[in-house]
Amino acid sequence: MIRCIIYTDSEKTQESVLAPGEHTAGRSRSADVHLIQPDISGKHLKLEVRQNGVAAENLSSHGTLLNGSPLLEKTEIKEGDRLALGKHIEIGFLFSGGDAAAPAPEEDSSEATTLVPGASLPAPAVPAPSPDRPEQGKTCPGETQTCPGETRTDPGEMKTCPGETRTDPGEMKTCPGEARTDPGEMKTCPGETRTDPGGTGPSPEAAAPVSGESPAGQGDAFKTDVMHTRLASMEEMNLLRNADRKRSTGKTFKYVLGVLAAVGLLVALYMFKSPPKEVSLTWPVDARGNAAGAFADPGTGGHRAGGFSLAYPSLEGRTRVEAGKDKISIFTRCGKDGSVPLRIFFIRKQSPAFLNQERREVLSAMLAEFQTENKRWSLSQISDVFFIGSENGLPCLSVEYRREAEGRSWYGEVLFFRTGSEAFIRLAEIPSSERARGQSFISNTPFLKFSQAYLQCHWEGDREYRYDGDPGVMMDEISRHLSKQAPFEWARTYLLLQRVLMESGRNRNAALERNALNQLRRLRAMQTIWYNGQKIQYNTAKLSGNRHKENAVMELCKTVFSSPDDLRYFTLRRNIWE
Repeated sequence: MIRCIIYTDSEKTQESVLAPGEHTAGRSRSADVHLIQPDISGKHLKLEVRQNGVAAENLSSHGTLLNGSPLLEKTEIKEGDRLALGKHIEIGFLFSGGDAAAPAPEEDSSEATTLVPGASLPAPAVPAPSPDRPEQGKTCPGETQTCPGETRTDPGEMKTCPGETRTDPGEMKTCPGEARTDPGEMKTCPGETRTDPGGTGPSPEAAAPVSGESPAGQGDAFKTDVMHTRLASMEEMNLLRNADRKRSTGKTFKYVLGVLAAVGLLVALYMFKSPPKEVSLTWPVDARGNAAGAFADPGTGGHRAGGFSLAYPSLEGRTRVEAGKDKISIFTRCGKDGSVPLRIFFIRKQSPAFLNQERREVLSAMLAEFQTENKRWSLSQISDVFFIGSENGLPCLSVEYRREAEGRSWYGEVLFFRTGSEAFIRLAEIPSSERARGQSFISNTPFLKFSQAYLQCHWEGDREYRYDGDPGVMMDEISRHLSKQAPFEWARTYLLLQRVLMESGRNRNAALERNALNQLRRLRAMQTIWYNGQKIQYNTAKLSGNRHKENAVMELCKTVFSSPDDLRYFTLRRNIWE
């Protein structure tokens, strides 16, 4: 019989018997010897058990060591060899059937014998029996016994003789040659220590002489001794009480001192430890907890004058603004404590060609110019259209990028939007090392503030228009449509306004442009009122469970708002009412 012993970190953890034949060892559940260490293969080792030996073969790319050397081929295993699998597992084999049994502990020859009722013990040496008592016998508890030469008058007295071990704490005792008449008397013999388990003071008797000797001839050795157990005096009790109080006070003081030391250590670690970094970067705040920011006018008059403004974090002594023609550069910092560099660039371009180009086409051309100026740009894909603001919203595009500039790597995002023949790009970037913490901040913060008037007057060109209409005729038709307040004609009205605005830009007719923008504001106001009314009808039908009316309102709104340049177009088709 061959035993397989598994050692984990040199400590025996498993043992099993291997029958003759082939066995596998590994982490697989189908392995005959199942091991759970992660650095062991599913089938790591193959064991061929024979009648008088074992052959081992490595099956794993991790390798197996035999007595510290690699196991390269099928090898015969000797008793005492060790196979190492991974960093923690070793396998040993016993050909003799297992470990030898541990020797039984030696018995203590000096152990005392305990008297059990009914059992016989070697009798102690006693004097020869007297003629009137032929046999000095032995009795169990409850029997009447006397010692040699003793006169016994109390039939119920309990007795042990010299050399006998007595374990009954309440037993009565008389010594050889002593006359005993008091059945309730407690007695100790010379040289014997006697402790009264139920007493609290000294014994009332002194030891009496044995064998008929006279106390007068023996001196003070045979006088009465005070028992070892006695009542303590008041002075001793006070001393013990004070000592116990001092020990308790000392323990309490040590506990309090330990707690104070631990608290002091934690406070010191907290004070000297640097504050943890923000998980996600945020807008910086001042000492009062308010957002620290400012606005810059990119040439539209600012958001308070009906245009839009560039919003940026402003930290005293750590923010620099450089304004030029059609470009603003802001060097500041972000993060709650203003610890991360932030750079914002705003660029404005104007061209009549933008009126006949798609939104993506204009953005791609501007990005190509950036890459021409600096080759070390890496741009991602242009995003789908998204909107800033409410009601009709402002359609925007964005692109993430990474670039090398001024000896440093920067991660940022391009935000693009346009109005008429003007196109705007805003770049916001932070060091690439802070991308994990700052990506959400850069993507979700436009760093722009738009007025509601600017959003209502927003318009873009149409690449299909060829300048073949009369602006005056178109303005008359626009006025008639708006007077009717017919929602189904609003799409046609916006198309006419778009063409009039393109014509005013081509001819540089400021008066025509102002008139068209006023009509555009009027159209947007009418659309907002009608849209809110339809939303109320939709919610009312939904609350009442009228699915037919609910669907009818939804389809009507989808027909009216059919332009993908309007935020409400996507809101309705995604069934997400504001």
